[in-house]
Amino acid sequence: MVGEVLRKRREELGKDLREISETLKIKYSYLKALEEDDLKNLPAEVYVKAYLLSYAKLLNLDPESVLKTHNQQIKPIEPVNKIANIPVITQNKKNPFKYFFIPVGVVLIAIIIATAIFKQKPKTDSKLATITDTVQKTVPENKNTPAEISQSLEIKAVEPTWLQIISDKTNSQEMLMQPGETFKCQAKHSFSLKIGNAGGIRVFFNGKDIGKLGESGQVIRLNLPENGT
Repeated sequence: MVGEVLRKRREELGKDLREISETLKIKYSYLKALEEDDLKNLPAEVYVKAYLLSYAKLLNLDPESVLKTHNQQIKPIEPVNKIANIPVITQNKKNPFKYFFIPVGVVLIAIIIATAIFKQKPKTDSKLATITDTVQKTVPENKNTPAEISQSLEIKAVEPTWLQIISDKTNSQEMLMQPGETFKCQAKHSFSLKIGNAGGIRVFFNGKDIGKLGESGQVIRLNLPENGT
């Protein structure tokens, strides 16, 4: 359990939970609930993830591993232990040679067809090779170029803040930013952000500061540009 790992690590380091609470600016009751795996006395899941990442980092634990274990803990993966019900085909023991000659005839026909196809195959492959070579020489590879990147995003943290950033509705990233940290990324079309502490970051979209997003501790969603949803 995640809570037991956190508690044991804290005790190994000789750290007091109330001192950690003051350092991380997280309520003592929340940290205690994390160590006891008491999810009922914790706030929204977005805050729990931010607290776990911040607490794990302070204890010199791998934050991503801690978060992964937490996710598995709240949404356990059910093991697949059922054997598929495969029907059993029984043979007619009375006359095992009854249909022997029919499969042999089918096999012979298949061999004749395969031989005919094999004899024609070199000509077909040769034509295909010629066409393929021509296409490869005339059609350029489909690679992203700097010209295709039209949107840029820069985020500066002033308070501990959990973020989820989705670029072009496909590439998703989660992170916990600490004060003074900066994150930059690019996209072709749009960004979708889920911010766990709206007052804890400044966002620059295409080099422009978009201003105050909300208050400290406020959870918001933000789409850039606004019509990029």
